[in-house]
Amino acid sequence: MPLGILKESAYESRTLPFLPGATLVLYTDGLIETPKPPRNVLDTECLKELLNKTEQSKSAYQLCQSIVSHVFAEPAIKADDDVTLLVAKHRRP
Repeated sequence: MPLGILKESAYESRTLPFLPGATLVLYTDGLIETPKPPRNVLDTECLKELLNKTEQSKSAYQLCQSIVSHVFAEPAIKADDDVTLLVAKHRRP
């Protein structure tokens, strides 16, 4: 359930380690619901595939740019919803 939609919603809280070398990608539904007939440009599975194919050496900024370029590659593609994308990388010490 999206945050803030229903007052009575229950959310599970979990803690996961963010290990050196790991990448965290947070995004709003507008990223994976941007239409491009006959289907969405990017769904959750396609995003996972794109991230798995991306060079691990890319910076958080470069990774963010790669995702945005993939989704909005054609100038005619416009998001119907807000799109927020946050990429954080835990650099090795």
